[in-house]
Amino acid sequence: MKKYWQFIKESRVEEIHRICKEYHIENYTINPDGSVDVDGDVEIYIDMLNKLPIEFGKVVGNFKVRFNHDGGMGLTTLENSPREVYGDFAIPYSNIVSLIGGPERVHGDYNANDCGLITLEGFPEYYDPRQPVHIPHNPVQEITNLLETSIKLGNVIYILNEEMPIDPDTMEVSYTILCEVYERLGKDAPQFEDIELKHYTLVD
Repeated sequence: MKKYWQFIKESRVEEIHRICKEYHIENYTINPDGSVDVDGDVEIYIDMLNKLPIEFGKVVGNFKVRFNHDGGMGLTTLENSPREVYGDFAIPYSNIVSLIGGPERVHGDYNANDCGLITLEGFPEYYDPRQPVHIPHNPVQEITNLLETSIKLGNVIYILNEEMPIDPDTMEVSYTILCEVYERLGKDAPQFEDIELKHYTLVD
């Protein structure tokens, strides 16, 4: 007689196989922790789901999530995202406020346009600064635009996340910390009264 934990494990493996077939995921390996490595691209069309249906480990290719604009609301969390993506990572038109739960490493482009991002917390710890970052049409873009610089956006995001001038709970931006960001970027900070923000409130 099979032990209960063996039964649960086998049931979970069967469920993962079913999900991979449903979403046309091929050339995959199921890891002991239940995450899935994929040797190739992953393109998932999300309908009524707001979270990735399985946990991903490493994706040796591009990882893209799309959703039906007439159906669901897109991803509301990046939970179950691959830990490492060797190609591009694209989650446009999701419904997330931060990048928490996303990949730790991305070797290609990072695309999170039109997602409702109010903070860039959760941006990959390891990212190739030579690769493009796309975050247009997000509230947080007005902060990165404010810091307009010749430095790659990925590096600007690193500094923002280290200094943390944005409080996502109150939608307040600390002018004092923002000045520290400007200093690290080698730029002169504008005067407090010269900064106009639409989505945030500037505070001392």
